[in-house]
Amino acid sequence: MKHSDGWFQSLGDTCHSHDEVVPVLIHSAKFLRGGTAVMPYEFKGDADAIRAILSANKTATDPEVTKINGSVPAYIQRLHQPTDHNRAKQRIVEEEKSKIKRGDLHAEGVRV
Repeated sequence: MKHSDGWFQSLGDTCHSHDEVVPVLIHSAKFLRGGTAVMPYEFKGDADAIRAILSANKTATDPEVTKINGSVPAYIQRLHQPTDHNRAKQRIVEEEKSKIKRGDLHAEGVRV
């Protein structure tokens, strides 16, 4: 998942204003109940600067940052207020998962 101009605004604005940090990818997003989302990010640049940016960001909680072969993956849990549209999509996913568990829906080839 590539975001062209920043990712969630507060983090994107901070990254773009920092010379030693380049946002690369958001690998996925998993929206959890309780108003949080988990997102594995990828950055290029100074891992310590990325840690500082994430630690100072009020919407990112407990970021885990490491450096591997010039890439800086960051596992971020962040506060998230889903839109009505996102809530509706999440309900559909939960309903389909329930159908699979009950055996009402064939799960072969379906990733849940």
